[in-house]
Amino acid sequence: MRRLSRLLAIALVLPASAQMPDAVALYIGPMPNPSGLVTPLSKDLADSYADLRKAHIKARSTAIALVEDPAQADAILTITHRGDVDNGVTVGTALPINSPGVTISSTHRLTPTLQARLTARVTGEVAAFSGVGPDSTDRTKWSVQAQRIYEQAASLLIANRDQLIRLRRQ
Repeated sequence: MRRLSRLLAIALVLPASAQMPDAVALYIGPMPNPSGLVTPLSKDLADSYADLRKAHIKARSTAIALVEDPAQADAILTITHRGDVDNGVTVGTALPINSPGVTISSTHRLTPTLQARLTARVTGEVAAFSGVGPDSTDRTKWSVQAQRIYEQAASLLIANRDQLIRLRRQ
């Protein structure tokens, strides 16, 4: 009991700058409509939101705290697309050794891609993220893509933490 009272006294005496700063409040889920309702999720989207939450737990970041109510969030991380993205057609030419003429081949590339948007609740500013790079043709697992998206969003939130917390207090 005596130790607890000493810790409380120290915490109250320390200047605010020496105390632990507030965490950015993050809501991971679909953006509610203006009346506050959220559209029901498909199983695939629900799985991807669960993967984003697991990525948060794995990161163990004290700078970001998950909240269950989007109205209490500083930022909202929403999945905007889960499915194939058309990466265009690749055309190649070859000159076979034993036959006259040129061989032309083409490959149409579809890449399974998870895309998300981070919205600052107060200002409405938006940042977009993708689980795969624009030139990627790999078939990365959804959970790995969610991890990549969370890491991108977390680094942006941490870099702008002071501004987000200041906006929350206004």
